[in-house]
Amino acid sequence: MSAPEPAGRARATRALCLFAAAAALVLSACGPNQHIVLVGRGDYTPPDVIPGETPPPTPRRAAPPRPEPSEPPRYTRAPAVRVWLSCAPAEPVIHVAGPCRIVPREGAARRVASLGPVRVRPAPGGFKLGNDFYKSSGFVIEPEGPTPIRIENSRYPGTLRVLRSGDAITLINALDVETYLRGVLGSEMPASWALEALKAQAVAARTYVLFFCRERAAFEWDVTSTVEDQMYSGGAVQPSVSEAVRQTSGQALLHRNRLFPAFYHSTCGGSTETPGRALGKPEYDFMGSATCAYCAPSKHYTWSGRLSGADLAARLRKEGIAVVAPVREIAPTQVPSDGERAVRIVYGGGDVTLSMIDFRRIAGRSLVRSGRFECRREGGDFVFTGRGFGHGAGMCQYGAKGMADAGRSYREILAHYYGQTRIEKLY
Repeated sequence: MSAPEPAGRARATRALCLFAAAAALVLSACGPNQHIVLVGRGDYTPPDVIPGETPPPTPRRAAPPRPEPSEPPRYTRAPAVRVWLSCAPAEPVIHVAGPCRIVPREGAARRVASLGPVRVRPAPGGFKLGNDFYKSSGFVIEPEGPTPIRIENSRYPGTLRVLRSGDAITLINALDVETYLRGVLGSEMPASWALEALKAQAVAARTYVLFFCRERAAFEWDVTSTVEDQMYSGGAVQPSVSEAVRQTSGQALLHRNRLFPAFYHSTCGGSTETPGRALGKPEYDFMGSATCAYCAPSKHYTWSGRLSGADLAARLRKEGIAVVAPVREIAPTQVPSDGERAVRIVYGGGDVTLSMIDFRRIAGRSLVRSGRFECRREGGDFVFTGRGFGHGAGMCQYGAKGMADAGRSYREILAHYYGQTRIEKLY
């Protein structure tokens, strides 16, 4: 989620484009929270926010409980995370203003006094890095010392892996988790908010990324740099963000000694929802739902939006869903098997039911801001009125702000939104 305004991301999901790109990378799954529920027509899973979700298709029911580990996970230092810069341009311009090594997957490494700015392009059998050709399926740029890697107008610490994904370029930024979090917090929550809210966000985001570093260990990347997982902007860091990360260094939430995807969203609209209801992930329903008396000042607490039936039909067809105009009815419902929020769309010649996270993604998350809405038809348009912004599971960011402003600590904030969990220092 970018700042709580655009933050209604399902941190729990993934989009069709992520699925296609992941497949091109020979990854066997897409984001962790992805899933289109086409009732009676199969079960596919993209994201709503967050990164976010990626691994194999999301189970529709909670898995049988596993034995509780005798000890929580431990690390000797902050582990590395691999961030897919999924919004990078197709042929990015890269610049390192200092010495670095270029290490191809095949062939000898090369040291240069500085790099670029140079444009990276796919070429037959490899890459063109400026005027230089590298016959390789990928290479890593390793700056010597703290010099950041500049990609277009953004700076990134750590190293950069450049891979071929068909005829496209895929960029993966590798760095330690604590440095990564400094690039996440200011994108997910305004740096001007109270320190205790920022600390709660830091622990939630750390829990999320540590969970997916383990879940996606066999993949080329752990998280994306967008709302499909967590917004990550790289270098520029505000002092308050650095302080929140420093004061919570190594701290994560655990449930029965296990990490879990600590979902969060912008505004709950008065109460949060269980992951099963909001995201179709009942295996994390131990978090529970929480009443929230703190997010009412959010401009997203209540909202309205308008969408034409013809526009919606066109968007659905673009996703491969054969809807024939006119759209006659849009009705919130739920998946009978597990109670997940869903939407039934009645059109000329039939009907289709989508999971709420996919309906919002297709209709537009800034238009249909949450799954809590009513919809009425006005001529050829549909008018939505609802409350909240985001999927509604886990921590309400505006609620966290309100609690911090009221003098509550980050530990109290996290305990309120994540039931049956505890904070543990893992490194």
